[in-house]
Amino acid sequence: LGQNMVGWIRLDMPGVEGETIKMRFAEMLSPDGNIYTENYRSAKSTNYYTAAETENFQWRPTFTFHGFRYVELSGIPKGANPTKDWLKGLVLHSDIANIGSFDSSHAKLNRLQKNITWGQRGNFLEVPTDCPQRDERLGWTGDAQAFCSTAMFNYDSHAFFKSWLRTMRDDQLDDGRIPHVIPNILGPKAAGSPGWMDAATIVPWQVYLRTGDQEVLEENYEMMQSLVSWYRSKSKDGVIPKIGGFGDWLQPNTKETKGDTPPHLLGSAFYANSVRILANAAEVLGKSEDAKKYRSESTSVNEAFTKHYLDDKGRIQNAPETQTAYILPLEFEIVPDELRTKLEANLLRLIDEADGHLRTGFLGTPYIAKILDRAGHPEVAYSLLFKETYPSWFFSINQGATTMWERWDSYTHEKGFHPQKMNSFNHYAYGAIGEWMYERVAGLAIDPANPGYKHFFVRPIVGGLLTSASAKLETLYGTAASSWKLKGTTLNMEVTVPPNTTATIEFPNGRESETVSPGKHTFTIEL
Repeated sequence: LGQNMVGWIRLDMPGVEGETIKMRFAEMLSPDGNIYTENYRSAKSTNYYTAAETENFQWRPTFTFHGFRYVELSGIPKGANPTKDWLKGLVLHSDIANIGSFDSSHAKLNRLQKNITWGQRGNFLEVPTDCPQRDERLGWTGDAQAFCSTAMFNYDSHAFFKSWLRTMRDDQLDDGRIPHVIPNILGPKAAGSPGWMDAATIVPWQVYLRTGDQEVLEENYEMMQSLVSWYRSKSKDGVIPKIGGFGDWLQPNTKETKGDTPPHLLGSAFYANSVRILANAAEVLGKSEDAKKYRSESTSVNEAFTKHYLDDKGRIQNAPETQTAYILPLEFEIVPDELRTKLEANLLRLIDEADGHLRTGFLGTPYIAKILDRAGHPEVAYSLLFKETYPSWFFSINQGATTMWERWDSYTHEKGFHPQKMNSFNHYAYGAIGEWMYERVAGLAIDPANPGYKHFFVRPIVGGLLTSASAKLETLYGTAASSWKLKGTTLNMEVTVPPNTTATIEFPNGRESETVSPGKHTFTIEL
């Protein structure tokens, strides 16, 4: 079909009474041209249709859906001459409106945006699934929290996430842990992974920031408290000495799928993040005593993390050095200001040691570009974004990807398919880079102090391999948009501010920022 998709096929073809048409589905083809189904594992992903009469028929399945790009038909009537119009792919997803768009002067970056949105569309079917094709299709919490902010840009996911969070509240264990998947079909033992169970705090907070909906915090406040209480019960002197979980899942260039960042560091970092979010939520909801209590706890946990995991040179101790081990304390505002630049320098060193590549899995990747940008190194973030070699976002595109993949190297032209059967070709987690593309490449950035885009920033980074970029978003107030085009040293910017809002323009040439009122505004500046 040319596109990895989720849904059904509709057959419109001749049939012979009593004879059966068999349909098998696949995301990829093997080198011999046959469909590749090993990554479907035990999922049969097969439909049958037995004709009642000898005549042309139209049919599609009613009680199933598939994730696929290729369809194999067998049982075709003798003498029939197959044509492409016998089969159409019908795309299926929850009824969420497309509210955001991103475009640029770079074809592969635009392809990446398409891959991100196709991955979201295919996996936002009733619940946010990790993958839509194999014998799984579950609402994995770690994937959803990593992708939530990007999801809110692409599609109106507000009600979708609120519905899923309702199920999460129902499935939370009595001790406060959040199951790995929501709805929880894996049982009470499948719970308690750092970065996965923190969907209980991260998702409500991100939905609030991007919609201004305080109700999502009110509804989930007790769930957030219970999660933090569980972390607290497992902590010793403010850090988590022992915890399980999935680690920095699928970190590249490691033998272990859980990566090199130890669970105890991840647990301590996500504890710090969740209690920080809880304190913020308490402030928003006017729970001043709670806010004071949780702010104090946040400070204590941050100090404990810093003391245990960092030396005075901002270098990781009591755990292996990894990119994610530096990224999380920076993103979660754990470290004091005097250590930030030292951690940033150590992160840059590890990236340089990796020949300019990322070495992050599901937990570190969503934040890496943002951290490099905030550290004053947007050129390194751009370098990672435009990298063509493994592991990188463009690497899978160079191998023919039309959606996000579970692994950076799920398939390569050189080596073929990844040897592990856990190998989805429609897995949105690494699409979390989309948030940075919207907010910094195009420049349409949220203001956390004014949730729901009551006020927002326009702060594009003009650089990389781009001569233009643009983003549009339908906010609750109307259309917000940012675009820029570079011709030589002349930069043209255009900003759309919806009614009843304001935007602050931060110009890339050092010109003093400017706050503008609703309407369309254009600027021409020299770089």
